Formats: sequence, C-alpha cells, structure tokens
Amino acid sequence: MNHPSPLRLSRAGARGTKMGVRIPYYLFSTFLFQSGVRVPSKRILITADLDEPGFDVWTKKLMDMLSEAHIPLTLFCTNELQGGRESYAALRRIVDFAGRNNVTLEIASHSIRHESLAHTDLPHVIATIQKSITSFRRQGIPVCGFRAPYLSTEGRYRQVLKEMSTRDGIILYDSSTLFEGNLFVSRIHDFLRYKPPHDVADIWELPISCLDDYHLFTKLRRTEDFVCQYWRRKVDVSLRKYNYFLLLLHPDVIGIHLSALEALLLHCKRAHPTVSYTTCLKLVEELNVWNKRRSNCENEDLHDKPASAEETNGEVPDNA
Repeated sequence: MNHPSPLRLSRAGARGTKMGVRIPYYLFSTFLFQSGVRVPSKRILITADLDEPGFDVWTKKLMDMLSEAHIPLTLFCTNELQGGRESYAALRRIVDFAGRNNVTLEIASHSIRHESLAHTDLPHVIATIQKSITSFRRQGIPVCGFRAPYLSTEGRYRQVLKEMSTRDGIILYDSSTLFEGNLFVSRIHDFLRYKPPHDVADIWELPISCLDDYHLFTKLRRTEDFVCQYWRRKVDVSLRKYNYFLLLLHPDVIGIHLSALEALLLHCKRAHPTVSYTTCLKLVEELNVWNKRRSNCENEDLHDKPASAEETNGEVPDNA
C-alpha cells in the first residue's frame, strides 16, 4: 500500500513533544468552525478500503470479528487491479461470505483504480467516478457512495459533488474528507471545513473522524495501546458533539492489529451503550428522513405563526 505521507505541521508536533501550530489549529477546528448536521441518534460507522479487489485472509479476519459483534461494514472497493483489468470475482466472494456469516455489508466505490485524483481536471474526476459506479451496477452490485483514493480531492472537490448531484443520483454520499491534526497534503482545503455530516448539493459528505490504521501503525509506527487510546478519545468526543463517528480501516493493516479494534469496540459498548452501528447508506437514508421531518416542522411553524399587522393590512385577527 503506497499512501502519501501526512503533512507534518511541525516536527515537534509529529513527535508529540510540543504542540507547535497544532494549538491554534485545534482551537480553530474545535471551537470556531463547526458546521454540518448533528446526527439525531448516536451512530458509529466502520468502513474499510480495498485498494485492489481481493478477498484475502486479512479481510476475512476483519469480517469474522464484525460478524461476531453484529457490526455492519461499508467496504470501499476499486473496480480494477493495478494492471488495468476489471475484477469482480473476489468482491462476489466477499458478498457471499458476508451473507453466510450474517454480516451486513454495503459496497461502495473506491474509484476505478487506486490512483490519485489530485491535480487532474474536473471532467476527468467526474468521468472517473461515474464510470466506476456504473461499472459496479452493470455487474449487479448496487453502489451509491464514493471515496477518493488517498482522499485525494483538493479544494475543488465540492464543485465535483455539485456537478455529480445533477447526474440522476449517481452517488448519494461521499466519504473522502479527513479533518485531523496531521493534515494530508491534498486535504489542506479542509482546514476550516466540516467535521459532522453535511449536505453538498443533495449529496451527503460523511467525513472520516480520525486518522486511520495505516497512518497510525505504518506511517507513524504507533503502538496498539497508543492507537486504542487515540481512537477512544476520538470516538468519545465525536459522539458527544455530533452523535457521529466514522472509522477508516485497511484490512491488511488492521488484520495484524485486531486487538486494538477489539479494545475500541469494547470501549464503545461500555461507554456508549445506546450507540448503534450502521452503514454509510443507511445513515444517509436516516439523515434524509430526519431532514424532511425537520423541514416539515419548520413549514408548520411558519404556517401557524400569526400574521403581522402589515400582512393583515393593520386588521386584528378574529382569534386574537
């Protein structure tokens, strides 16, 4: 797996010995620029990325654990191998395995191949997303969501989503944004963006809530105890503020560190007993229903509001 390195805001900050510019970053991100939707009920989403379509021992181990805990999974998968050949046989094995083991599984797109979409023109990005989604659907795999490889979307990505929203529901949600202290080079535009889910032209953006297993274990070389403590803090804060926590995993990484995930799930069970696990699409459906209800309530309040003197030409209503 060849991921771009996270951008170090300061060497001292990366070592964890000094805060450097992380202090103003944290203050801005935590207190001043919180926008989006607070999810009505506590929801946790476990998501995983497959950089190439395949069903290996690590993916099986992850799904076995989730099956035992009755936790659903949203799996973002590419259409092609790095050589450019489409491959869906392994994905069908994953779907069959999930069905036999009672794992609620949603498949979403991780682009055609695991290649960065940064520094490419908008039409190419849009065509890539559309081709990936439609290719999955032609194979009988219902796909409604997208995550960019390497989370490589740059500031203009919101323009991409706005354009995609005009294309007959090609995607209903995107989960390509990460808002964290160690920023990815291609995610700098999220410096003052949203942490909770938010609507971009009728497409829901479901942000990733914290650093993923690859960057913590492989790039930063953190221990399982460190990662578990870090994830616990993140889930506690995210659920308290937004009723929402989305975790990004990679089967070939977390498969070696399953004890960290087990400890996190146990913490969630004890500290947040009312939380429910869900898939990305199920959450989007909940958010749409909730938004509709909220809109109806606002319309009813507006309808029931007494007319002003100007609206009634100065006359007092009969029921006044």
